[in-house]
Amino acid sequence: MTALVELSAPAGPLHVYQLLMEIYLLLDDADQRTLGAFGLSVAQFNVLRHLERERDCTINELSQRLFCDKSNATRLIDRLERDGLVLRERQPGDRRYVRVRLTEAGAALRARALTAHRENVQQRFAALAVLDQAQLEQLLTALRDDLHRQLHGAAAGVGTDVAAATPA
Repeated sequence: MTALVELSAPAGPLHVYQLLMEIYLLLDDADQRTLGAFGLSVAQFNVLRHLERERDCTINELSQRLFCDKSNATRLIDRLERDGLVLRERQPGDRRYVRVRLTEAGAALRARALTAHRENVQQRFAALAVLDQAQLEQLLTALRDDLHRQLHGAAAGVGTDVAAATPA
């Protein structure tokens, strides 16, 4: 597909919204299939994506990055810990302060799943020329930033990695 030179009359915001929702569902379905091959849900993959081998974080930090409440993040961590992919570490002197980090098995699975996911994303977006992808990225970034301003005020969220909640 080449860059669009002339656009037809706009169908309106509701049509664009519906199109974005349909695309989200298609992308999510492909993510579920790709990650399911590794025994991971999309949400579990996102936890692993946010944890780097050398860096840990709290469950509260994870819940903010995943755009979910702390109880949902805790359930995700429970499952990943049961599967031997993450460890909880309590802070000496403050048992309420818990950090989560990847295990070696978690880091290995994260690496394999990230590679497969990246390859799958590249295949899904191959229908768009590089310039079209760049234009789409600019438009979606502008929309995301404006939505952040509308929902959270002028300074909140602009430039943050909202995509961090979804697979990259």
